[in-house]
Formats: sequence, structure tokens, C-alpha cells
Amino acid sequence: MIARIFELNFSYGISFAFGNVFTIIILSYYGKFKALSVAVVSNVLDICFFNGSIYTVFFTFEILVLSIFWKNKIRKLLFIDILYWIMVGIPFSFLIYYLNNRTFGLEVYLLVINNWICGNINVLIADLIISYVPIQLILGRKEKILTDLNRLMFHLTIAAVIGPFLVYIMIDGWLTQDRVSSEISQILNTSRLNIIDQINSWDTNDLRKIRLRSPVHLKDLKEIIASNPLNDKVEVFVVDRKNSLYSANRNLEKPNMIYDWKDGGNIINVSDNIYCWMPESKRLGFDIKKWSKAFYIMVYQFEDIDLQLQIKVPLSNYTVSIWENYRNKFHILIVFCFISIFISIMMGRVLSRDLSKLTQSTTDLPDKLKRQEIIEWPDTSMVQVNNLVSNFKVMSNNLVTLFNDINIMNDKLLSQTIELENSREEMKRLAYNDALTGLPNRYYFTNYLEELLSSGYERKIAVMFIDLNRFKHINDKLGHDIGDMLLKEVANRFKYVLGHDDFVARLGGDEFVIILRDIDYEKASVTAEQINNVLCETVIVLQKDKKYELNISGSIGISLYPDDAVDKTTLLKMADMAMYASKETGEKEFKFYSDLNKIVLS
Repeated sequence: MIARIFELNFSYGISFAFGNVFTIIILSYYGKFKALSVAVVSNVLDICFFNGSIYTVFFTFEILVLSIFWKNKIRKLLFIDILYWIMVGIPFSFLIYYLNNRTFGLEVYLLVINNWICGNINVLIADLIISYVPIQLILGRKEKILTDLNRLMFHLTIAAVIGPFLVYIMIDGWLTQDRVSSEISQILNTSRLNIIDQINSWDTNDLRKIRLRSPVHLKDLKEIIASNPLNDKVEVFVVDRKNSLYSANRNLEKPNMIYDWKDGGNIINVSDNIYCWMPESKRLGFDIKKWSKAFYIMVYQFEDIDLQLQIKVPLSNYTVSIWENYRNKFHILIVFCFISIFISIMMGRVLSRDLSKLTQSTTDLPDKLKRQEIIEWPDTSMVQVNNLVSNFKVMSNNLVTLFNDINIMNDKLLSQTIELENSREEMKRLAYNDALTGLPNRYYFTNYLEELLSSGYERKIAVMFIDLNRFKHINDKLGHDIGDMLLKEVANRFKYVLGHDDFVARLGGDEFVIILRDIDYEKASVTAEQINNVLCETVIVLQKDKKYELNISGSIGISLYPDDAVDKTTLLKMADMAMYASKETGEKEFKFYSDLNKIVLS
């Protein structure tokens, strides 16, 4: 009775009761009469005092059928139970539901499948307890219970499928219920804020006019309720203390209509001002059906006025999808159970007891050896199996040696792979970047410009050639080390001036090139001036406690794509020509190739 009353609830009407587990154990040890008596008494008590469903009767008939075949020494209880539900339980369950409702639907289908699976699981658990729990020894009987290989394989296979799957379904059901409850609470709170924020702009007199049923104010209130973005998901009511309805969003208003959401149900307090209403359980009712009539409701009491805002979300918006999800999971469970039954039967016919022990010892043998687990080899009674065990022992020792060699080889390969990867990265860096400044080199710049032009880039591009003035003099006079430090500083200044999408590269010596994307003549001019200003700032270099203050400048030539040219070679040539023109003009100068054309024309 305790197992019958305190069911294992998943969510939204899906539950499993394990009362028949004990009834089947009583059938095994005390006979048919006592088992049937217990089943009938528990069934009557459940219906009379705990609002049990009429489907409880099928669990009593289940015990009757099992007891008949038990008398005939047929011990395959699960197969008998499956046949009982297919031939008796399922058809008559549908018939009873149809006689009560004159219709079929997802509810009855899910309810019947739930009862079927529940009945089979009760039989399976009882069979496991009878087969492997030493109840006879506990009762003082000293007969040793021998385990049949086929039975053991069958139980292990079925339990391995049903156990984890039911745990998954149960946890998923709880998480789904929490998710739905949280989603509904969010809908209720959002709807309340959407409505209350607009009503708060009213003064108390406006609310009192609603209380006096002013047509104008009732119309305004209805428009506010209808403007809620979640209006299609909620039902909204405005009532007074006597539950007299003033407004709603479902056209339910009638003169002096009374709407009391508490009638005819049980109320659960979910959170502040949020409640869950469930219809009262009816004797011989269908527990799963009441969930489709349940709803969540938020109650908000207006201040200084006898009016109450009630926002309701019916669970029927969610139960169909949840039940469909359960139905699909139950289908998968049933299919996998039949598959596991077939597999266990085939394996039980092929394997003997000694081979089963050897199988258990050698299952995941490589992984066990990798983990250095101690293998417990079986002591069998067959010469051939003992020889096989010896071969496995030799093989396992060889595998251990092989794994050790493989681990050593893997370590070497890993080390070599890391070295090769580092070498490849270094080669890639040297191939694409300037070794001194870290900027992209000429090869990288050429590829970048080709890819940019061939990609169909539609905005303007500026190509800047920059040559450093007085660098050769500094390099010859102070040495290459000072010149290298100067070039590094120049590279850093380019990075500081340019944006994220700009590209700068060193072509060699004191020549640099910059690509500016999405730019026009004016922006390119501003950038060129900024570059020249930064280059003209004094560079301080320290070497062997000596301080050198170096002053350089830049000559910049600029060509624009597509104004000047549309191919890489021409753009570079034009920028180079403009750079030499700016160098002839003087230091800290920049020239556009288009300006050279203007000079020639003039």
C-alpha cells in the first residue's frame, strides 16, 4: 500500500507505482490465494480512500494471470506480462477510456503505455529480487539458489537498458517541469509589468470609475490588457473582492459575472502571488487528464481600491508537447527493450556458464590492462575453457608489454610532433615576416594585395610607399646596430598610428609600404600627415651607456585604387613614382600619383 500510494512521479501525470513488486514476491513465496487477496484488498483501499484510478483494476488482473502461469511452472514472468498487456490490458484500457469520453487522444495513449511499462517494470524488479536476493536464507531455509546463465544474461541486458533510461526520463521530466514553471512565471511577471505600468499612469479616481463600471474606463482597461505583447499566451481578469468580473481578454464578460479561479481545485503556492491550480482528483478518474485543465495564475491586488488583477497561463499550452516528448521516449524504451530481449536470448543460447565467467573477465580487457587493473581469471571446470583462459593470460601479458612500448613510442612521437610544429611555425613566420621588425615582408605584402584585389573589394584602397630620409647616413655613421634599433622603433610607430584594418609591411632596407582600406583622398592625406609627424619625432636610442638622439623623416608616395589603377603592378609602380616625386620636393612630404598627372598636364 505504501508503494501504491507514494508513486514515483516524473512530471505532468507520468508516474510509476511499485506496489505489484511485493505482490509478485508474495505470489512466489506464499502462493496464488494470498497474492490475489493482497492485490484485491490494496486495489479496493486505493479506490475507496486514495482516489485511485480505475486502471488499478488491470494490475489486479495482472496478478491473476501471472498466478495461473506460475502454477503451471512457467517462470518467464516478463514474457507473460508483456502478452497480458498486449492482449488484455491495452485493448480494455482503451475501451474503458472510450466508454467514458467517447473519444481517443494522446492522453489515453500515453496513460496506457505508462501503465504497460509500469507493469513490466514491476515484474522485472520482482523477478530480480526473487532470483538474486537470498530471501530463503533470510527465512531460515538453507537451499542454495543456482543462477541460470540465460536468466542472468536476460536480467542484466534488460536492466542495463531500462534502468539508465528511466533515470534519464525521470530527471528530464523534473527538469522540464522546472523549466516550464520558470517560463510561465516569467510570462506572468512580464504580463503583470506590461499591464500595471500603464495602469499606474491612472489616478485613484480612474480606478474607482472602473469599480463603478464606467464604460469609457472599462474600454480603456480592455485596450491596455489587449496591448500586452503576451496577450495570446495568457488569460487576464480584473475582479473585485467578491470575484465579480470587470474585464478580461477572452470576451468572457457578462453583467455581474462571477469568476472565482479557486473553485473546484487544489491550490499550490509557487512563489509570491503565483499559484498553481489543479482540479480535484476524482474517484476512478484519469490523473494524467487533470494536468491539461491545470493552470498557473498570478494575483495582483491594487492599492486603495477593491480591484484585483489576475493573470492565468493554462498548462494545456505545454502539456501536449511534454506528453509527445514522453510518448517518443517510451517508444524508444520499448523498442530497445525488445532489442535487448532478443540479444539476451541469442547470447544465452550460445554461451555456457564458464564462457560467461570468462567473458566477464575479458570484457574491456585492453582498457583494464591500460588502467593496470588486476584481472580476476575464472577457475572453470572445462579443460578447453581452462586452455582458453591460459591463452588470455599470455595475451594479456603481451598486451601489457605492448602498451608500455606504445606509450614510450607515443611520448617520442609527441615530442617530435611538437618540435615539427614549432619548426613549421617558425618557418612560416620567417617566410611571411621581416626578421628584424616583425612586420610582414615583401612576399606577404604581395600576396595580401593580390588577394585583396581579386576578392572583389568594392571600396577605395590607398597604397603608400614610404622611404626614410637620412637613414643611410645614420646607418653608415653610427653602425648597423643603431640602424636596426631605429627601424624597430619606426615599425612600432607605424603600428601605433595605423588602424586595425590597415596593413603595413617592410619591403627591405628603409622602405615600407602601407595599405589603407575604405579610404578616400582626404583621409589618405590626413593619415600621411600623421605618419610624417610621427616619423619626425626624435628617436632616442641607447647603446653601451650612450644616448643617441636621431631625427629622420619620410617621403611618401600614394596611389589609389581604383582611381589610379586596378591591378597590383600598376598600383605599386604609381606609388613608387609618387614617392620619388615627394622626395624631390623635400623631406616630410607626400604626393599622390594623381597630383603628378595634374603637374604634367599643367
